[in-house]
Amino acid sequence: MQLVVPPLLQVNRWPEAARSLAAVAAVVLLALLPHVPHLPFWIPTLVVGALLWRLWLELTAAALPARWLRNLIAIVALLLVAVSYRTLNGLEAGTALLATMAGMKLIETRGVRDYTILIFISFFLLFAELLYDQSIVMLPYLLICATLITATLLRLHDGGAHIGYRDAVLRSARMLLQALPLAVLLFVFFPRLPGQFWAVPARDSATTGLSEEMNPGDVSDLSLSGSVAFRVEFKAALPPPAQRYWRAIVLHNFDGRTWRRERGGMLLPQTISDTADTYDYRLLVEPNNQRWIPVLDVPVQWSLRRSFMTGDLQLITPDPITQLTAITVRSATRYRFGVQLPLNSRRVDTRLSGTLNPRTRALAQQLRAQAGSDEDYIAAVLHMFNEQQFFYTLEPPRLEANAVDDFLFNTKRGFCEHFASAFTVLMRAAGIPARVVTGYQGGEYNSMGGYLIVRESDAHAWSEIWLEGRGWQRVDPTAAVAPQRIERGIDAALAANEAVPGCMLRQSQLFNRLRLGWDTLNTYWKQRIVQFDADEQRTIMNWLGIDNTDWRSLGLGLVLVFVIFFVALMTYLAWRFKPKQRDPVLTVYAALKRTLARQQLYCESYEGPMDFLSRVATTRPAVAAQLTEIRDLYVELRYGPQPTAQQLSRLRHLISRLSRSDLAQKLNA
Repeated sequence: MQLVVPPLLQVNRWPEAARSLAAVAAVVLLALLPHVPHLPFWIPTLVVGALLWRLWLELTAAALPARWLRNLIAIVALLLVAVSYRTLNGLEAGTALLATMAGMKLIETRGVRDYTILIFISFFLLFAELLYDQSIVMLPYLLICATLITATLLRLHDGGAHIGYRDAVLRSARMLLQALPLAVLLFVFFPRLPGQFWAVPARDSATTGLSEEMNPGDVSDLSLSGSVAFRVEFKAALPPPAQRYWRAIVLHNFDGRTWRRERGGMLLPQTISDTADTYDYRLLVEPNNQRWIPVLDVPVQWSLRRSFMTGDLQLITPDPITQLTAITVRSATRYRFGVQLPLNSRRVDTRLSGTLNPRTRALAQQLRAQAGSDEDYIAAVLHMFNEQQFFYTLEPPRLEANAVDDFLFNTKRGFCEHFASAFTVLMRAAGIPARVVTGYQGGEYNSMGGYLIVRESDAHAWSEIWLEGRGWQRVDPTAAVAPQRIERGIDAALAANEAVPGCMLRQSQLFNRLRLGWDTLNTYWKQRIVQFDADEQRTIMNWLGIDNTDWRSLGLGLVLVFVIFFVALMTYLAWRFKPKQRDPVLTVYAALKRTLARQQLYCESYEGPMDFLSRVATTRPAVAAQLTEIRDLYVELRYGPQPTAQQLSRLRHLISRLSRSDLAQKLNA
């Protein structure tokens, strides 16, 4: 049975206007497609509906909607955007408004001018996608879309040449390739200014990763995420696994279940001294909408402008990290900090709320009474975790109101936050200042790229205690229960029936190499292209022998780049479109016409060479014989089967004799 295609679906039989409309609508949809995940459902539906409606009107030769109806739809759509985003400003609202404008413009398209406006809206939609996603995965799609949009624009303005779509696509691709050298030169030489390049408000994004509160189960839930938190490239050797503690948030306040940051800047700065074992590295932090920066132990130098370190060693930015951020840091893994503890800090870090967790407090008093010193007491608590039946698990049971009591005396199953919380409460109950630190521990080394990948599944919590004469010291109670978590990572610490995302891929050598290879490529793109900043530019300038890289030097270099590029472009175009070598017979005949024109003997527009020379010979008998021979030789050379060089030489000779003789007298005779 033969399938019958309805006439309206037979695109090859559509009129030219309908095909042009369909081509423009197609590139609008291609430009809109990447925005669909972050647009309300009604906006793509509106654009597709407007497209189908307008195409149906074109194919059925129906009239466009009345102006009042189009205006009403536009006003309703504008109000819906304002209600959905509570503003018309910003990246999300601006993108939604642009997409809505494309749908409204589709309804009223009448000709090439309207199609051209839709083409430029499509270009703006493509550019807006770069504000959302600058990954290497999106790059090929955006380049293909740009090529197709440009090809559609070429076909709309082909001047009646009726360029085929295939030829238009090839021509568009060739134009983009020709523009590539200029794009590269501008990328390298254009002065880099501090701050975000895109002068638009930062878009709202969901908060990811660690938070400023910690409840039992928060970190274990986070460990189920395989997304990358940050990458680290060390300038020299990596620190040992046991020293890869990435400090992020310090939690002081405890209400019996939840740990929180100390608010209000109540903690006084304390002195860092005797720093040793320093490491220089470059952080590439993924967007997380947080203000803290994860750093190795104690940072002593960092490159991020306007960032600062708090009194409890948190590195904080003034604004949330909403885009990929590169930071150069120097950290020390051996140091002395807070040897002299202010009274306010002691009060904050020994405080326990109310009467919750009474059994834990009693245990602390008992163990401290048996210990001879704070150090012995700490060792006794860690020994308890190591010797008793405590288990490290991603699926801890739910805890009751007295969460620490329930964990220590009943469930004894927990993740790092359970052990860090219980240990810190035990320290405070014995009068030892203590606090919880959350961050990341470890990281996967990518040997192809030479950097560490730290994922959300590497999230970790540990404790810090203060000891007289030694200051703040890190103690990780998880290491007493599951030491393999610190030395070999979370995969090695969990039971066989528990796994974090990507565990199976890491166990396969082939898939692991493919995964790391892709991450290397993606990271190179982010570091060298997306995060190309003034420091990277200065490095390239120094490599080129340009030591002074202020904005004046870069501006002068930019002008020189433009001059060199356009000179090279004009040279290429002059060579590419140089006129073909003219026929020597035509060249000689043109010289003859100029000679005769000086005597007011002009070739009329309707005359060929035979008619023209015959007319001149008739009106000028004195040169009739010469002109007749010239005419016959010209015809033989132009149209004869086998013209010879001797004939061409004879023609030149006759014209030369004609021009050397007393031509004026002969012609006027």
